Amino acid sequence: MDKRDKIATAVNTATEPALLFYSGNAIISLLQSTTGGIINISASIFGLLIRLCGEIQKRGGKLPFPLPAAAQKFINNSGAALGVNGVFVLTSAGASALEIDPTNSRTFVTPIMLTCFGTGAISIAFAQSAQGAKKTVLNTSAQLAYSLGMYLAAGDAPMGVKAVYVASFISSILLPLMKKEALGPISPNRITAVGAFASAATNTDPNFIVANILFGLGYLSVDAFRFGIRPFQGVAAMLGLDRKPAQTTLVPPAVLSPEQA
Repeated sequence: MDKRDKIATAVNTATEPALLFYSGNAIISLLQSTTGGIINISASIFGLLIRLCGEIQKRGGKLPFPLPAAAQKFINNSGAALGVNGVFVLTSAGASALEIDPTNSRTFVTPIMLTCFGTGAISIAFAQSAQGAKKTVLNTSAQLAYSLGMYLAAGDAPMGVKAVYVASFISSILLPLMKKEALGPISPNRITAVGAFASAATNTDPNFIVANILFGLGYLSVDAFRFGIRPFQGVAAMLGLDRKPAQTTLVPPAVLSPEQA
């Protein structure tokens, strides 16, 4: 790979949505469960490595070691990789649930949030191979799960800020029905990113502030794949740094139209 390919690879790997989303998960889950946090860190590393190897391969570069067949499958099939990460997150939800204090309602929030994110990832993974009504149900369920998870991840942000996620879910349903990906600058991913940044700006807990910044950046990274110079090119292409865009990425459901999922 030449210098420009290396720069594009670095940019796309550093902005891999899975890395950003699951790092945010880890920050929040570590507050309740060390095990849950470590599992989410593992999921973020998994997403980073899959993206890095995929970027190198698609640019004609050579990996310093042979990849196992399973790893190559994940690089070639983002749905399978997303499903595995969903299992990671559900496992972290289980670990967090072990730390629930029945007398403290706040300890229920993290396990439910992680369950939403993990369920959303698995639903969208199955939706990629589904057809017809089943695909629609899985897509809608995934988008609802992600929206609810983001609502819970908003921490002590005001209710008006959390309502942004309701708008995000509604837009993710209405726009496909209108056969549109966006209305001008408005798209589900951008709405969600605005909600995440607003949650960060209005939180008092530094952990939730950082986590929501990461979530917001993750949704902007996803948005770069959907609304870049050409679809699914990523942040490097959006910045004009990418001549040979790689397509492997782990994305939440709002980035996928029903026919693509």
